Amino acid sequence: MKKLMLVIGLMGLSATVSAKSLSSAEFKSQVKQHYDALELKQAALNVSVDRREHPAIMIAKTCEYSKGLKQLKHFSEQNLHLAEAKDELQFVHLLDTSFNQSLIDLGTTYEMGCLKR
Repeated sequence: MKKLMLVIGLMGLSATVSAKSLSSAEFKSQVKQHYDALELKQAALNVSVDRREHPAIMIAKTCEYSKGLKQLKHFSEQNLHLAEAKDELQFVHLLDTSFNQSLIDLGTTYEMGCLKR
């Protein structure tokens, strides 16, 4: 849990830094940080599902993963002056859409649970 809190703090820091115009290298570095954080969130969600934890716990972890995707989309939108950001935005939009669709295909959604939090 401490790692997750540290990652969330880093993501907040990267959002603050993104207010200035980034170079391509800086953008790529921060995108890597976002993906590292997403990987941890996805792993936590997978563990929760494998352990068959309470649905509220799984929804919370799903919300965190989805929030991370949306933060990466927002970060990419803020840096559209970079060609890499345009490509990244398209890719992360596809990830987000696919993630949501996979849950719909399972006959469930998490968004109402996220809104209640």
